[in-house]
Amino acid sequence: MPRKALNDHARNVVRLLDRLLSRPGAAPLTYADDLVVTSPAGDTVWTVGSRRRVTWRTIGVVGRSVDLELVTGDGARARTVAFLAVDVPPRTLGATVTVPDAPEGTYRVRVTSEGDALDVYSRPVRITSIHG
Repeated sequence: MPRKALNDHARNVVRLLDRLLSRPGAAPLTYADDLVVTSPAGDTVWTVGSRRRVTWRTIGVVGRSVDLELVTGDGARARTVAFLAVDVPPRTLGATVTVPDAPEGTYRVRVTSEGDALDVYSRPVRITSIHG
């Protein structure tokens, strides 16, 4: 299937799931894939000290509060550089964070929730210094 057709199909599936799960009595989901980070998106540059919005979408219910971390790597190689926000209710669909004083480089925002097996990552974000 061509890439455009595949992307269109994926969007249609997400729309269908949104409609089905918004019905009363829809079964809540509790898997890690229930939350998708939508911002920062690709080719994002953050400046140290600036305020930025991290956003996500949920499918179903993510039960517990989430923590946002700035990390290098992902999965087993993820190393936390700074906590950006803690105990954020997932239903808020985002949080405004202050970009920490981290060395210039490429990072990801990691969203986790203790007890919910939630461990998802943003697209890479490049951090620059004020003087960069």
